[in-house]
Amino acid sequence: MKRPFSRAGGMLALALTGAACATALAVNPPNAFADSTPNHPDLETTATPTRVVPGDHVLLNTTACRRGGARADATAVDGGTFSMEPSLTSQIGYRKNVLSGRFRVSPDTEPGNYVIKVECDDGRRSERTLEVYATRDRHDG
Repeated sequence: MKRPFSRAGGMLALALTGAACATALAVNPPNAFADSTPNHPDLETTATPTRVVPGDHVLLNTTACRRGGARADATAVDGGTFSMEPSLTSQIGYRKNVLSGRFRVSPDTEPGNYVIKVECDDGRRSERTLEVYATRDRHDG
């Protein structure tokens, strides 16, 4: 048997739904700085190559920064910190807002996964995981 819609019941359901949403927002408020931290940081920063052996040179590119430059932190692989500058493709207008920088993975770096971080002048942050292998054989496999 179908029950008729009750205006009072509908209002109660609406009030309960509104209260639940208000509680959810109070417990988990929307992030006012959501744009400053990307949802998919690995999509905005690339490393070429992403799989390396100790001693390899790496090119880091990022599109995370909306304005200004950036600093990268590759100290996890003893690659130091460095400024990222507009890439050649950005300079000739092929791809806009691409910043690039290079670093060398220390010959003493142990195999494993290392996070390379980027901090933009505009406050945005991004990162890329770099895979370090002991030998070229493991790298290619």
